[in-house]
Order: sequence, then C-alpha cells, then structure tokens
Amino acid sequence: MDQPPKKTDDSNKSVWVIIRILIIILALPILGIILAMVLVIMNGHKNKNTASTSTPTTATSNSSTTANWATYSDTTNGFSFKYPNSWQKQAQSATIVDLFPQPPGDAQRLEVIVYNDSIATEKAKIDQQDQNINIYHNFTVTTVAGKSGYISRVITIDNHNYQTVLIDMGNGKTIYIDAEGDPVQQVDTILSTFIFSK
Repeated sequence: MDQPPKKTDDSNKSVWVIIRILIIILALPILGIILAMVLVIMNGHKNKNTASTSTPTTATSNSSTTANWATYSDTTNGFSFKYPNSWQKQAQSATIVDLFPQPPGDAQRLEVIVYNDSIATEKAKIDQQDQNINIYHNFTVTTVAGKSGYISRVITIDNHNYQTVLIDMGNGKTIYIDAEGDPVQQVDTILSTFIFSK
C-alpha cells in the first residue's frame, strides 16, 4: 500500500522560518538600545573635548553698563578689569583677589588668581579634578582682550551656579577666574572690561 507523503519536512521548515522571524523581531529593539548607547558614549567623548574643536568666542565690552564700575588693577602682572561698585574687594595676596556682592552671601564670590603655570597645565589640573568628581566644565575657547583662554559652561550643583575662566597671559602665567553664585551672571561683562598692559 502506498503511504501518503510525509509533511514533517515542510512543517519543520515553517517552524524554523517562524523562529527566525521571531528572533529578528526580538533582536531589533536590542540592537536599537546598543546603537543608542554607542551614540551617547560617543557624544560624551565629543563633549569632553569641546575646547579643542569649538568655535572661539570673544568677550565684548558693554561700556554703558560698566561706566560707573570700580576697577581692579594688578600692576605686577599687568592687567585690570572692572567689577560692580556694590561688590566688596578682598585681596588675599599679591596674586589672589576675591570680589563679593554686597552683602556677601554664602559662596557668592568671584575669585581671580594669577598662577605661575601655563594655561595648559592649569586646564589639565581642572580636567583631572573633573574626572575625579565626575563633573565636566566642558571648556570652550575664548579670547579676552586679545589673550586666548578657555571659558567653562555654567555648572549648577544644588541650585548653585559655578563658572571658570582661564586666560593665557603669554608669559607662562595664567589668570584663573572662579565665579560662584550670583557673580556668574556678570562673568561675560567683567571679561569684556579686561585690559592688559604687558
């Protein structure tokens, strides 16, 4: 007697086709997640190196705003800048001055320090600190009164703003400006008033 042809091969093929389709359908979201993670990681590395690839910005003066501001002069290092009259000045040493809004608040200050190190050394120190505490300044290139430098993005920690500026004095010295709290709002205007005599 003739037996009917076996259909197991055809049914096995159908099962394998269905399994392959299910694997592809399940794999697509996983591949999408992996691709998204790779893009986030690549974007993070790009942001860490913003200073070397960014377009330079230049601080521009707004003389009507700063006309009646006080002037801080560092004759030893050959620079001066203006700051709001209402701020209190405290010279910590020949190379450090702190400016506080009146009345001085908790961590409300603009500190200006002259370091006897190159701008590359000072930026490397900040970058190392950033890695240690996992907060990144994301510096961009800037120019202040013809001097090259870096300005960080504004960092907010616990509703408190911080911003850092480095200016290359061209003689192996770097001006380091650290703004905390309300003075962050004045950084660009203060930078626009810088004058270098050396």
